[in-house]
Amino acid sequence: MQAWHMPDEIVAVTEGHHQENFPHDHVQYAQLVLVADRVLRRIGIGDAGIQALPPDLLAGLQLTTADIDAELLRINESRRELEDIASRMLAA
Repeated sequence: MQAWHMPDEIVAVTEGHHQENFPHDHVQYAQLVLVADRVLRRIGIGDAGIQALPPDLLAGLQLTTADIDAELLRINESRRELEDIASRMLAA
């Protein structure tokens, strides 16, 4: 990623989104993607392992399980529309 001159934030996400304790200046981006991966897996989206969300990681991102559950509900309610968008993008 660095060879392609990607921004540090993108490098952080691609290198660290599977690690709960990733040492990087932009660790919060990697942690947000880690949370998204694990949460979306709960409803069958993605291939992340089903793992608990560490409370200290959530606290560091100023997220609560209630926040996450509310967003997951919204995503699940929009799932058909999201899948239609993804299908159209793949067909293009």
